Amino acid sequence: NGIAVLAIDDGDDLSAALVPYWELRYPLTAGSRFVQRERSNVDFGSDLDGDGRNESATLRSEVTVAGTEAITVPLGSFASALRVNRSSTLTIRLSRDGSTVTGTENASVWFVRNVGWVRRTQTATANGLTTTIDEVLEAYFNSGGNGGTQPVSGPIASGTLPAGGVVTHVWSAQPLGPYTVSLTTGTVNPL
Repeated sequence: NGIAVLAIDDGDDLSAALVPYWELRYPLTAGSRFVQRERSNVDFGSDLDGDGRNESATLRSEVTVAGTEAITVPLGSFASALRVNRSSTLTIRLSRDGSTVTGTENASVWFVRNVGWVRRTQTATANGLTTTIDEVLEAYFNSGGNGGTQPVSGPIASGTLPAGGVVTHVWSAQPLGPYTVSLTTGTVNPL
């Protein structure tokens, strides 16, 4: 039916309160949409107003499949990447006086067949402040395996790749200056 997030173990009370939810719903056809998460009055997990009580939060997020488009990332150009957009609104109710603070987030992810996501952008706005994150695929490592994406244990940043045909992706936040990837075994595939 799709890809579901069943649990989050990141130590964040709000994240834990928002599962389970669908990350993607199949079929991924242009124009299809669904409400990803809609939760009201969940424990925010923090006391923002200093009264000794955690604030409550309401979240609504909707996912829309925009369709396919060409995209270029540092790794290369792809003629047909599937773009998926998410729009979210988070309202925090302060326990001291009942006032609210609302933040919005708009995100897009581009997926390429047999690679995974190659770009992800997020723009969040709250209290007049806007933060934008743009992550792009920088490298694609293949140690001679049977293709496809497989999980990797351990960080890539350690300088070693797991043996045995594992395919690994490396993404980085932009802007980032040029750098060199050096491998003692395996191959770097520029797709």
